[in-house]
Amino acid sequence: MDRVFNETTNEIEYAVNIKNMSKDLKAKHLEKAVFKCPNSLCRSEATPCAMTRDDYEYKVAPYFGFKQGHVNNCVFDEDCGLLVEQKDKQGNTHYTQAYVTDLVAPTKNKNKSNQKVENSGVNDTNQKTTNSKNKKKSHQKGGQKKTQITSYLSATTNFYLEDKSTHAKKNLSVLGRKGTYQSQYQMISNRFSRYKDDYIFYSDIYSFSEIKHDDESIQVTLLPKDSLTDKRYELHLLCTNWSEQYKKAIVDELEIAVNKSKINYQQKSGKCTVLFFVGKQDKNKTNIFYCDFAEWLYVYSGEGFRLEYNRFGAVDNKTNQLPPSVTLDTTTDKERAEPVVAPVAELVAEPVVAPVAEPVAEPVVAPVVAPVVAPVAEPVSVHSSDLSNAQSKLVTKYQRQNTIITELDSHEIESKMLSENKNKSGFFKGLIRSIRNIWN
Repeated sequence: MDRVFNETTNEIEYAVNIKNMSKDLKAKHLEKAVFKCPNSLCRSEATPCAMTRDDYEYKVAPYFGFKQGHVNNCVFDEDCGLLVEQKDKQGNTHYTQAYVTDLVAPTKNKNKSNQKVENSGVNDTNQKTTNSKNKKKSHQKGGQKKTQITSYLSATTNFYLEDKSTHAKKNLSVLGRKGTYQSQYQMISNRFSRYKDDYIFYSDIYSFSEIKHDDESIQVTLLPKDSLTDKRYELHLLCTNWSEQYKKAIVDELEIAVNKSKINYQQKSGKCTVLFFVGKQDKNKTNIFYCDFAEWLYVYSGEGFRLEYNRFGAVDNKTNQLPPSVTLDTTTDKERAEPVVAPVAELVAEPVVAPVAEPVAEPVVAPVVAPVVAPVAEPVSVHSSDLSNAQSKLVTKYQRQNTIITELDSHEIESKMLSENKNKSGFFKGLIRSIRNIWN
């Protein structure tokens, strides 16, 4: 294997990097290091090979050996079919994640340990391969299989992260639900408050989270807040049926993750610590998610990343389809600033009366507060030259006598208008008569 977990530093280390250290630094590093399998559910002891000497007759690429092997179904077992072997120009071996088509629930039926997945050429990660020929073929060409099944979320996630834009479009089935990598990975954020069951959720871990655990669950706090409860989201790992090894492994993994997140936050390093899990949201306590299996949790720690946008795993409160960020507002800026009103006549000075286009049963007349009566524009449905002449004479008479009208009784005008509102000519005659009475 090309990489291991160093329990001394809580970091993933690569064989080629250790070999390229100076002789003295390498010796000190190897003396203090405790190498284990990178899979937290395995942690088999690893032995560094071909790293301390450079005088081999035939150059051997550095690697880590596992004399005791791996736990059943470990994704870092070279024979599991989930790795693709590659070599660089210097002859060093590297492994990349094979394309996984199906994420399934872990199976505990050991009677099926030798059964193979149809058309895949490799076994489920919960089943141990026994045919050495198939082992070799699987790990060399694992990325080319038409059907590749696993119960480890780390396998699908590492494949997605290797080439996010390209792999986002590849097909992925999660517990029988078909989709793509993009549509199956749902980020938890403040944008949504309701989420669908059994999607692959991911979120930054809360840097100051306290890992709580008992016989029934392991609890960790996530960074985003639930908009409904105003509490941070929590992940509850339901561990009642887990082995003690799995419980301890997950608790240790989460404590390391919280510590790394805290360091990243304090140093502003730009790195992140993200939890991936397959889970369900509590229907009542909406800030709580549940995860059933240890294999369905993956802790990523490294450089920041951004997956392709997805909303299919979330439910919007209002539309049940679209998040608020993509809801279009068709109201124009002008419509929001100015209410739509009926057309009014253009006035010389301040408005006196807002004319009504056509008589209605109960016309609304604005109170007159201006000293000058402006010529009234022609209504849409009424044409009256006599009315324009009468208004012009009234304006001239107002100006000649310097009379200032400070306030008009709008109710008096309205009552007289209503009494004269039997036909169009009566309406305007009543209006002129009302103005004359008030002026006199």
